[in-house]
Amino acid sequence: MIPPALKERVHALLGPRGYLDRPQDLALYEYDGGVDKHAPDLVVFPRSTAEVAALVKLAREFDVPFVGRGAGTGLSGGAIPREGGLMIAFARMNRILELDLENERAVVQPGVVNLDITMAVQGSGYFYAPDPSSQRACTIGGNVAENAGGPHTLAYGVITNHVLGLEMVLSDGTVIEIGAKILVLVALFQMADGTQVATTGALRGLGNTRTAMIANFMGHYPIGLVLGLVLCFKFNYGVLGVWTGLAFGLFTVAILLARSWIIKTRDLSKLIPLVRVSSPL
Repeated sequence: MIPPALKERVHALLGPRGYLDRPQDLALYEYDGGVDKHAPDLVVFPRSTAEVAALVKLAREFDVPFVGRGAGTGLSGGAIPREGGLMIAFARMNRILELDLENERAVVQPGVVNLDITMAVQGSGYFYAPDPSSQRACTIGGNVAENAGGPHTLAYGVITNHVLGLEMVLSDGTVIEIGAKILVLVALFQMADGTQVATTGALRGLGNTRTAMIANFMGHYPIGLVLGLVLCFKFNYGVLGVWTGLAFGLFTVAILLARSWIIKTRDLSKLIPLVRVSSPL
């Protein structure tokens, strides 16, 4: 249960349309894309890092558990409030703050839809590689929290390979910045020691054909080489096995590069229409 005093403080911070507390509204936030269910006691919609920090401090003050939520498309139960409490939903923090194509960087808020980043830069020959199957609805905050991926990750890597910086709200409400450059509210993390952290931003790396091809070669040739050597030495020791392993490695990276080139030269706008997720209210 949410203490009345906490609800009053939330009302003063976010206003009457900044939270949901009716049972019929809370029922919409009791599940994600998986099978687990549990309703929160209060859902709040901050619009800035400062508001997120204030909400986390309130939860700490009143000893109320809290959890973050993006678009609710995850399959692992990461957004399920298993003990009720406060749910911090990032739907209204949905702006792309900066596009720095010269340095192949984008600064976005956690509620930005995954596909919207690609749609914003594809006219300049760029794209955002991590592409979960729910990319038309899922948001960057949830992607970061779950280390989401998709078909492109075989060639370009998962979320951890594309996040360059984060702005985070710690469990005591302290705001910190890590990495090269910062963005604005991403998600909630459960750290190894049990500490929960709300990330308030993430700096994304954008890709183009030239850099992606170089990354593919550097990243996948060793994989193909090692796999080839392991297989060949298992069945054919000696010099022939070494050369066969080298050939297998080259063949593997050639296939991956060809696949990447095919993906990069497609017109993504013809494959996936732009769909935006609006605020729940």
